[in-house]
Amino acid sequence: MITGGGVTTTASGGFLALPTNIGNFNNERFSVVPELNARIGYQFSPQLRAVVGYNFIYWTGVVRPGGVIDTTVNPTQIAPGPLVGAARPAPEQIHPTFGRTALVSASRTISDERDDRIKF
Repeated sequence: MITGGGVTTTASGGFLALPTNIGNFNNERFSVVPELNARIGYQFSPQLRAVVGYNFIYWTGVVRPGGVIDTTVNPTQIAPGPLVGAARPAPEQIHPTFGRTALVSASRTISDERDDRIKF
């Protein structure tokens, strides 16, 4: 709702959802997600084993919410009247890559499986 000069006007959308970017937008892209895993382990004794590993994942064409919202607003769209200047906010078509790494370590103690029950 916009109020100006005693006249109240109701408009669809909001501050970042104005007529220049309201609607459905479709952009289909091919994306790949390769992953690399490497692990090495050492058996210290029959009861103790340690493992260290590295994981890497890389994702192309990721759409993240913060990257697709245009925060530049043309103020002439807020008040009723014609659009003057650039049509902003505009739909963004940003598809950055996304990469994550992780270092993994683990140790395991293997106990003997003994049967300590009393036998008669």
